[in-house]
Amino acid sequence: SYSTRPDRKSLPSRLYTSSASTRRTRKLQNRNIRKTENRIFQSL
Repeated sequence: SYSTRPDRKSLPSRLYTSSASTRRTRKLQNRNIRKTENRIFQSL
């Protein structure tokens, strides 16, 4: 039972870190899209 405890603790943390990283990448992608949109709008 002792060996399974750390695995259970690490699992949720891994999921949380993965979700946080995806959120960061999505934010960065949204920022890049907005920047490109602004550039296109200014060029017009």
